[in-house]
This record gives sequence, C-alpha cells and structure tokens, in this order.
Amino acid sequence: MNHPSEALAEFENSMRVDPNRFNALYGAGRAAELTLRTENAAAYYEQLLKNCGNRTNSNRQELATARANYGDTVPADLRQAHEKVVQRVLQHGNCTEGSTTH
Repeated sequence: MNHPSEALAEFENSMRVDPNRFNALYGAGRAAELTLRTENAAAYYEQLLKNCGNRTNSNRQELATARANYGDTVPADLRQAHEKVVQRVLQHGNCTEGSTTH
C-alpha cells in the first residue's frame, strides 16, 4: 500500500456504500495502521473479527493479522470510545469467507 492515507479514505467511502465488507474492513485497518492511526485500526479490526465471529479456525491471513494485532488486546474503554466512530462508518452486514470489495 503506497498511499495509506488515500487508501483509508477510499475504504471508508466504500464502506458507506457497502458496509462491513471483509476486504474493506481489513484494508481500512491496515491503512490506519500504516498511518499510525492505531485507534482506528483497532476499531476496524475489532469489527472485522466481530463480523466473522472471531473465527479462530479460519485459514485467512487477514483474520490472523487482526487477531494478532488487536483481537484480544483492545481494552474495553478503547472499544467503547471507538464504537461511535465505527458505527458512523459501518452499518449492519455480515462476513463471508469470499467477501470482496470493489
């Protein structure tokens, strides 16, 4: 990802149209990490894991990355503070192993 700030904006725009898409959440989390927006990254990864039921038996590298970086380490107060941010961007949706973004 050569332009993570721009990528983050695009992922967020995409999620306004197609909320909770697997690749958009992961991409937004990764772009937020690369721009040192760790709180945003935590919120996106947390939502990704939540949507996927924290599939510990999944072979998807994206879920392993999300779990390793933020899965069980996000403090409750941070989750609550960022839940409002996530809710502004994300709507109800679901996660499937084959989900993709545009």
